[in-house]
Amino acid sequence: MRRLLLLAYYFPPQPEAAAQRMGYLARHLPEFGWQPTVVTRQYAAGLDDSCEIVTTRPFDLPPRGDVSVRPTAYRRRPAIVRRAAALLRRAIYFPDKTTWWLGDALTTTLGAGNAKRFDAMMTSHSPKAAHLVGAIASTRLRLPWLADYQDLWVGSPWDPAGRMRRSLESAIERWAISRAAAITTADESYARVLRQLHRRNGLARDVIVIPHAYDPSVWADIADARPIEFSLCYAGRLYSEPAVFLDSIAKLRAAARPAGLDAHVDYYGPDGQQFAQAASARGLSDLVRDHGWRDRRDVLEAERRAAALLSLLKVDGSDTVAGIHPSKLLEYIGARRPIIAVGPKASVVKSFLAESGQGYYASDQSGCMSALETCYERFANGRYEQTAKPGWQPFTAGDVAKSFAQVLDAMLETNRP
Repeated sequence: MRRLLLLAYYFPPQPEAAAQRMGYLARHLPEFGWQPTVVTRQYAAGLDDSCEIVTTRPFDLPPRGDVSVRPTAYRRRPAIVRRAAALLRRAIYFPDKTTWWLGDALTTTLGAGNAKRFDAMMTSHSPKAAHLVGAIASTRLRLPWLADYQDLWVGSPWDPAGRMRRSLESAIERWAISRAAAITTADESYARVLRQLHRRNGLARDVIVIPHAYDPSVWADIADARPIEFSLCYAGRLYSEPAVFLDSIAKLRAAARPAGLDAHVDYYGPDGQQFAQAASARGLSDLVRDHGWRDRRDVLEAERRAAALLSLLKVDGSDTVAGIHPSKLLEYIGARRPIIAVGPKASVVKSFLAESGQGYYASDQSGCMSALETCYERFANGRYEQTAKPGWQPFTAGDVAKSFAQVLDAMLETNRP
């Protein structure tokens, strides 16, 4: 059995989508000849014990700087004040908000690597600090290193960095990743960006795409109860104000349509206050029920109780036009409830839902109202179960682990002394 030293800032049961990919590896890599030891941060609710865990001190990210979902009082501050505050935050948080975790992560990783013999090392982005630790620790420990990208470092649609900041970070990223023995990513659009990065480095290595997946086993003991109300479950962060969705609900209520009158949103994530404020501004004070961050099992149970599942994309399309779809959609599949996704006209999510048959996509108010009324009619008639189109099959947790094991095996053969 080969041994892998795996650095993962996010790890189950931390309530972040990025944790799931690392959890899949911890549980399934031994089936393919690799035994992982995970270095991750302490978590108050405990950590998945499917493999050996070495923890750094606890570290929580500071609040996000996304002004689009900040309270109204913040947005009313003078623009120059907001810009100055944003510049100061970005100067302090370099290369990202986990900068204070970097030193502790490096020390802990080196300690774990010196305590036992490992055959390879792997890190997963995000955060950016993980790949910096990988570049330094793999060199000191003399281990071949696999760098995995769940998001882009430079070029991410969620990163508003200016030209000078991007140039500096691009140089740091090229320096760090030039030390990697192999590179993987979750999306072909990311792979294209990364291949271009390495052409600039003079490297001819390929970037291997290992898609996000879902784990059917986590649903085995989650009750499949009939929804008793027309509740829409939203799990995850809120990346922009959900104007199209909320205006659609308001218009349905104004027309006394049951799909609007009976609708409630059960929100699980860190931005419930902003979601509720945006709803209240439209006279929908009873619409959003904020549950905050909850254990993943609580969220899975909520998704199974829901009549439909909600996915709200960035209104400018920067998150999904280029071919990126939220990994949360794959969790939604396991709930077997119809998905209502609201976003721009051009989006890979639209194609994903059409090909899989897992739900409805809307890019404007009329389309969103139609999707809500269709889901309500299904709910009222007891047809809340959603099944995939014949022949469509998503990537599973076992598929992810098998793909990574193949990359690690090939990497080890190539880098054998």
